[in-house]
Amino acid sequence: MKREKIIPITIIAVVVIVMVAAGVYFAVNPAAWQQVLAQMDIATPEAGGMMASGFIEAEQVSISPELGGRVIELLADEGDEVQAGQVLVRLDAALLEAQIEVAQAGLDVAQAGLAQAQAGARPEQIRQAEADLAQAEAGRDGAYQAWQDIIVIRDDPQELDAQIVQMRAQVAAAEAALVQATAMKDAAEIGNKAYQDGMDEMAKAREQIEEIPEPYRPSLPGLPLDFHLLPNAYWKSWVGVNTAQAGLDGARAALNDLYAMRNNPQALNAQVSAAETQHRAADAAVQMAQARVDALRAGAADEEIAIVEAQVQQAQAALDALLVLRDKFIISAPVGGLILERNIHEGELAAPGATLLTLGDLDKVTLTVYVPEDKLGQVYLGQDVQVRVDSFPERTFIGTVTAIAHEAEFTPRNVQTQEERVNMVFAVDVDIPNSDHALKPGLPADAVIITEEQ
Repeated sequence: MKREKIIPITIIAVVVIVMVAAGVYFAVNPAAWQQVLAQMDIATPEAGGMMASGFIEAEQVSISPELGGRVIELLADEGDEVQAGQVLVRLDAALLEAQIEVAQAGLDVAQAGLAQAQAGARPEQIRQAEADLAQAEAGRDGAYQAWQDIIVIRDDPQELDAQIVQMRAQVAAAEAALVQATAMKDAAEIGNKAYQDGMDEMAKAREQIEEIPEPYRPSLPGLPLDFHLLPNAYWKSWVGVNTAQAGLDGARAALNDLYAMRNNPQALNAQVSAAETQHRAADAAVQMAQARVDALRAGAADEEIAIVEAQVQQAQAALDALLVLRDKFIISAPVGGLILERNIHEGELAAPGATLLTLGDLDKVTLTVYVPEDKLGQVYLGQDVQVRVDSFPERTFIGTVTAIAHEAEFTPRNVQTQEERVNMVFAVDVDIPNSDHALKPGLPADAVIITEEQ
């Protein structure tokens, strides 16, 4: 009997201790007590909370292009929730892509030039330059000899007569060569016709033999090699005729030039000057060829390599600038959130700085409520606020007072009671963490501003 009395006393003692501890905790943490009351749907101004209402708002971000262009792809629409970095709009960059290709080609050329300058000339480049030098020297020597020859002709008329006699002999020899080449061509033409006739006869004989049964079919005799070479001889004869004709034309032209010199001695001075000019030009070409050989043998100087390196850097900078511009034709979301408004369609032109989309940042939303002037003293920055919305009746969101208006204003439309409408009120902003994006802009919300017990 005694033991039965001890058990109820123990239970009562434990309950008392728990209640005292809870009372101390909630006295020190009134916000926690008000949160419990909000979960139980009994949070009222008399219980330490000030009721207010308003609409959920989100910080709006305007999505605008730095550069104008035609919209070729629109990847988000009103009501879509997007992530930070997600591509929203693509602008037409076809012209820029072509410029990038040109810049890339210019960079490749500059880099190749730098690599060649650093590596030095290849052996085949030096050999080619030496061959060019030898050719230029031969041209200079020929020009010098022509210059001296025309001087001799000008100063010695008998030399001119001797050259005329010599050139007449060359013309006669060229005429004889042409006659001989023509005769050889005519003979080769007869042989070529014989070849064509023979091949036709062989074709007819082959057709007749193919009509004979195979066991009794005779074989055609082979033709000698010289017979098959007749078409080639005919072609070579024509080459000989053309060559002989060209030689004759050249000899006649040279002879006519000599006749003109003898008939007009004054023109010899002009020809001497022209020959001297040609010699000087040929000599300059030799000097340029020699300089190229020397440069290839010595390799590029440090100053030349520095110039080529600067050209590479300039080409790289031009390409990098275009690549930066290309990134500006792709417009991405700066933050995650909800697309609140769309002001453009695919195919339309977007102007620089124009708002294409309006994005609401949902990671943190704001609830603006209005507090009467006589209760403003109970509100302070950093104060906890319980927020509930009809969309989530079983859930309470905890916010914080982040701003209190410095000036009063007339009662806004969303104040509920007529008594409150005649008073001046102060706007109070409540920031609400919204990591799961449950709260959307435009939702009506009820708030309980946690105050001290009265």
